[in-house]
Amino acid sequence: MFSRHKAVLSWVLVVTTTALSAVLLTWLEVPAALLFAGVLGGLTAAFTGRREPKPTRFAGTVAQAVLGASIGAMADRMMLVEVARHWLAILAVVTATLVLSIGMGQVLRLLPTVNGRTAVFSSVAGGAVGFITGAREAGADEHVVMVVQYLRVLLILVSMPAVVLWLDPGARVVGDQVSASTAKSALFALLAVVAGLIANRLLKFAGSALIWPMLAAFGLASSGLFEDPAMPTAALGAAFLVVGLQVGFSLSLDKIRAVVRVLPLAGVQIVATVGACALVGYGLSRLTSISAYDAYLASTPGGLSAVLGLSLATESNTPLVMAFQVTRLMVSLLLLPVFATVRRR
Repeated sequence: MFSRHKAVLSWVLVVTTTALSAVLLTWLEVPAALLFAGVLGGLTAAFTGRREPKPTRFAGTVAQAVLGASIGAMADRMMLVEVARHWLAILAVVTATLVLSIGMGQVLRLLPTVNGRTAVFSSVAGGAVGFITGAREAGADEHVVMVVQYLRVLLILVSMPAVVLWLDPGARVVGDQVSASTAKSALFALLAVVAGLIANRLLKFAGSALIWPMLAAFGLASSGLFEDPAMPTAALGAAFLVVGLQVGFSLSLDKIRAVVRVLPLAGVQIVATVGACALVGYGLSRLTSISAYDAYLASTPGGLSAVLGLSLATESNTPLVMAFQVTRLMVSLLLLPVFATVRRR
């Protein structure tokens, strides 16, 4: 009886912590607020002695499918036109930013607690949530991956307003644009997620629960059958919460200490990566007709939501910026199975 009461109290603490964290972090406009709310809720469960329940693993697979489908939904015909028009520049920028970010991330291997796969998954430019969800399956430390990936996103978000005003003094943000959840978006989400899960059942590999739905959504979005395809906000929020809870459930004091030891070196690596990618953007603007502002937005190593939000809210070529950013995002996730083969040391 006592153990049952203890279990109920534990879950009450999890739900309460998650809910309060979600409200606070959303109010503070923290990137991926529901993801971090889930982490804090799961951390509460870990500290009260509750183990991750088996149903959460299936929910985690569905969450990966939802997140993958949301990435594939970003494709539209205007973006594909820009990809065809600037394919060489996109290829060069995608290759350069991925090579630079992964190469600089190898300094993390100097730490005895960081293996080769963790260094790669932590440093890949873009696709933060995708690499966090795929880290455990690939044998990387998902806690280090989450912290390093979102520290980089945070640096990009903090520095972006100043950089944008420097490159384009007339730029003015007028607010976020959020797609509404409609019956069509729900149907789109259902088709993409179900098709992806079926494909994942038939052929599994590292990151397959994320990649198959992404490809299914990409096919549906680029077909023109759905006008402004998007994942319902509620589904995305639930997916972020599940992923966060999984990460939080698996944390412990020893793992937290290991993550903290990574921070100083990770900070140096992140600043170097963001700076190097900015130089890639500068080179893009010098060698092509693309403006310095668009080139910077196109080459940032992460912060996709903020980048597209700024692009939509200012006089930027949004389809062009999407062409660069979404192409790199999809390429990096398609390469996830390859990254999973990196030797641990």
